[in-house]
Amino acid sequence: MGLFDLFRSTPPARPASGPDLDARTSVEGLRLRDLQVLEELISQGADPEAPRDATFYVQFPSVDAAKTCAEVLHGRGLEVRVERPSVGFLAEFPEDAHYRNVIARSTGRALMPGFLRETIDACEELAAAGDGMYDGWGGELTDAER
Repeated sequence: MGLFDLFRSTPPARPASGPDLDARTSVEGLRLRDLQVLEELISQGADPEAPRDATFYVQFPSVDAAKTCAEVLHGRGLEVRVERPSVGFLAEFPEDAHYRNVIARSTGRALMPGFLRETIDACEELAAAGDGMYDGWGGELTDAER
């Protein structure tokens, strides 16, 4: 059974809310919320086994925790930057000006097998250790898929 067969043999993911989004699925052990992002890419013609660019987002309430996360993800081969919250965010939540966003980018790596789940798990673990929050991921179509 190939990777695409897993998607064909399971019903399409329904929009879910609450704890269901955190449930692990049978597809690589991905959480439902992350599988939905992957399914959206596939519906646009993406091959999850083809090399592509992907970006992962983690937020932290301190600069030190963000820097620690950035160092670990950089050590895993990702391009990483630490940014202040956006002006729009600060206008709405001025009390959170101390927050930092870690943006980690992978270029030219296949999401499946393994890389996507392993990177998401690392982001979640780093977020938990630094009192932060894993804020999801996004992938890009390759030139051939556009």
